[in-house]
Amino acid sequence: MDDKNIIIKQLCCEKSINLIKKFNITSLILFGSYNSNEYNESSDVDIAVIAEKKIDFDDIIELELYFETFLKKEIDLVDLKSDNLDLFLKIDILNSGTILYSNDRNFTFELYKKHIEWIFNENKDYMFFRRRDVLS
Repeated sequence: MDDKNIIIKQLCCEKSINLIKKFNITSLILFGSYNSNEYNESSDVDIAVIAEKKIDFDDIIELELYFETFLKKEIDLVDLKSDNLDLFLKIDILNSGTILYSNDRNFTFELYKKHIEWIFNENKDYMFFRRRDVLS
């Protein structure tokens, strides 16, 4: 079994799922180099979560530490509902990430994806001109 499949198996095991449930996480998403099969031995594991509400920073740290200890890999865990997460990163994760866990048949994931797409569409003209002005 290759490294990616081992990591996925560990992220989806009962012990991990119980911790995910503790934080009311509805979706666990793998993204980044492990998702795109471009990882190497030193790659970190990128994980995104969607919860019923924004996750506190301390809880993000607790989850990261658990997964780092359990997987013996560096973890980068992000809350997709965080206001501090770049909109383009959210879009990339929602479009290309792999859902490893969902407690509601991806309902919350799809609803959140539509919400982010709406925000993007409502602001794309502003973002275009802002980017143009910054780059010029």
